[in-house]
Amino acid sequence: LRELNINNCQLASLPSELVHCQYLQRLYVFGNSITEFPEALCSLGSLECLNLNANKLSRLPDSFGNLSSLKELSLNRNSLETLPTSFDCLVQLHQLYLSYNQFHEFPEVLCSLLALTSLEFQGNEIPSIPPLICKLKRLHWLDLSHCQLEFLPEDILDLIDHLNGVRVPPL
Repeated sequence: LRELNINNCQLASLPSELVHCQYLQRLYVFGNSITEFPEALCSLGSLECLNLNANKLSRLPDSFGNLSSLKELSLNRNSLETLPTSFDCLVQLHQLYLSYNQFHEFPEVLCSLLALTSLEFQGNEIPSIPPLICKLKRLHWLDLSHCQLEFLPEDILDLIDHLNGVRVPPL
């Protein structure tokens, strides 16, 4: 099994049997009521695309960074406030979607994801983004719209210069 789509199935949890799907590359779990991502599933080393949009996740397990083959991760419309420090192990991650969660600070661990080309973080109540975001030299798309930004780092112009698209709220 390489791809599994269990979108809109009214699931409250992910089946523990998924841990046996070691060749699973794409997992779509959009629009369920999942509150917890099972730690055991962090051993799915072949997983490249994970869509957990529109669930009820409030946290991710500390071992989430073990999903080091991830290239695309969608966590929009959950209740996340923080990310585990192991997130910096997601070195192959190109596309990250974290819009409309409950972040009150921009997670600095995202600034270590140097392979990121697209970052959507809209609709979170963050007052600022760290200057370290300028390390993301491969970033082509950045969406910070509908955030509560009060200021941007001075070096952000260097980053904006090479972006194909950027959306920030008026300051």
